[in-house]
Amino acid sequence: MKKILTLLVALTMCSVVFSQEAKIITNVQGRAYITGQVSEDAAIRGALAQAKIEALRRAGVKEHITAYEAMYKGEQGDDYAEFFASDVQQEIRGVVQSYANQRVKKGLDPQTSLLFVEVTIDAEVVTYHVGADPTFQVEVQGILPVYANGESMQYNVKATQSCYITVFNLYNDHATLIYPNPWETHQLIPAGKSVSFPSETTSYEMVKTTKEPELNKFVFVFTKEPIPYRNFKLTVEQDQVTSFDDLMAWVYRISPDKRVVEYVAFSIR
Repeated sequence: MKKILTLLVALTMCSVVFSQEAKIITNVQGRAYITGQVSEDAAIRGALAQAKIEALRRAGVKEHITAYEAMYKGEQGDDYAEFFASDVQQEIRGVVQSYANQRVKKGLDPQTSLLFVEVTIDAEVVTYHVGADPTFQVEVQGILPVYANGESMQYNVKATQSCYITVFNLYNDHATLIYPNPWETHQLIPAGKSVSFPSETTSYEMVKTTKEPELNKFVFVFTKEPIPYRNFKLTVEQDQVTSFDDLMAWVYRISPDKRVVEYVAFSIR
């Protein structure tokens, strides 16, 4: 039985990633300038974004470059609204799934006399042979724009096709897997049916960790097949902590026609 289950999981993952092709693009460079209010750290992030775009060009992904620029611009800041915009996500035909061997060099541009940062990376680019499925539509309803500290959250999800959801919370530089969790297991979302979260035995209490209002961002990943997210560390408090890069690497391994990503931001006061 165990061997059969293992085979079924393997076949499922093959169907998810079959319509992809991975390429390693080495020594890709991007440049950004340190000017005005642009700090060195911000310039490094900007140069990294440009390097990713150049890696896509070299991998043969030349269409919809403006969509990638909007996506990586959103990734640089703490507001991912542009990054997860549905029109941007639907247009992309390839992504930088991961990168390594990052090298940073600073210099002075002789023509402009401006300081610049140059980032060089080796990038793994995944290109897709299919696009998003226009018949796979989803809704997330019920999340309020503002919650009082200690207030409970409840929301509903609905999809045009039977699917599964995996939910993450982005806060500053951290990401947390919040569903499924030790108290709630992966469940099928039947097509056309509105399903409420949390379950009757669980509560989503909104608790902020700062004195100031706290901005949180939920990322809902709807998939046609159950695809477990395992790259997290379980803390003593039972939090499933991961990173944005690991989260997106997992998302990008899923073929675009088999996933939809929704983004909802809210604050706790």
